[in-house]
Amino acid sequence: MNSKKHRKYLETAKSLPSYCIYPDDYHYSDAWADKLIAGWIALKRVQVESKWDNTRFRDALIDLVIELSGGWEAEFLEAARQEGMSFDCVSYEVQEQMHQAYIQANRERAFDLIPSSLHGELCWVPGWNGVNLDELMDEFGQRSSRSKSNYLEDVQPGRWLVELLKLGNCSSEALRGYCKEQGANGLIFVQETADLRWKVEADPLRPAVLTPEQVVAIIENGYQWAVPMAHAQINVRALFEHDCTKPMFWSTDGGKVHIGLHDGVLNGAGYMDAYDGYLVIPPNATGFAGEARWNWSINKVYGIVKSYFKVTPIEVTTIDTIAVAA
Repeated sequence: MNSKKHRKYLETAKSLPSYCIYPDDYHYSDAWADKLIAGWIALKRVQVESKWDNTRFRDALIDLVIELSGGWEAEFLEAARQEGMSFDCVSYEVQEQMHQAYIQANRERAFDLIPSSLHGELCWVPGWNGVNLDELMDEFGQRSSRSKSNYLEDVQPGRWLVELLKLGNCSSEALRGYCKEQGANGLIFVQETADLRWKVEADPLRPAVLTPEQVVAIIENGYQWAVPMAHAQINVRALFEHDCTKPMFWSTDGGKVHIGLHDGVLNGAGYMDAYDGYLVIPPNATGFAGEARWNWSINKVYGIVKSYFKVTPIEVTTIDTIAVAA
């Protein structure tokens, strides 16, 4: 095939109707949201490990949407058919080049397949690498010296307590001070947490999300192996458009965050609640999990009203950005 004719084919492919970026009913479904979130989580780990900039990450997300959409082959063929094209006299190599030209002509609009109203479950466990669930339970799971008891006098401090306090922006000293006033059982907890490994300082630039009393309520209503985490019904389009090099502000329209201790692996036990405030997730965080990752997802266990927990992530650039978002 001469080069002039070849160029004509490629130009024709680029001008075909853009059926590939028109959402249908499936693109409004929970299944589509879960696939997108799972893909975002996997690419986020690669982005952090490989130190991708936001342009590289966005390109990878576009490729993900195209891949999950079947490579837009069916849409390309349908667009060609609608335009009266026939591939009877065209080699497979040229047809594939036309297909790729069609993809390139439409790839910048790939996110149109993510409706702005689409939300899905996204959890964050601070400090976790997001990979191994057994390691998650071993390293971050709630501990107790007595089976099935989470009373203050029985729980054993660990990474789970540190990360719970960080999520709630509650200092360990404030918690210990409160427990000192709770009698003999509280004093046992104070002694158990005297080790500086369990010391947590509150961030003075962020309001407290949890009071010491609320922390104790979460602990005593939790369950062995439950893990500290935040949960959101995340706006998927906003998640994909978020600059991965910027911190991520989480809060519902009602100004709340859904946090607590939850075991999504073994039995679904735990204690989660919504509290006034917000979270700022650092750009190098990787401890994310979508609904499909858990045996016992937040939605499955608690039967939540999903709309109550909708979160649109906001890029944080300055302290002023946090103040405006809050």
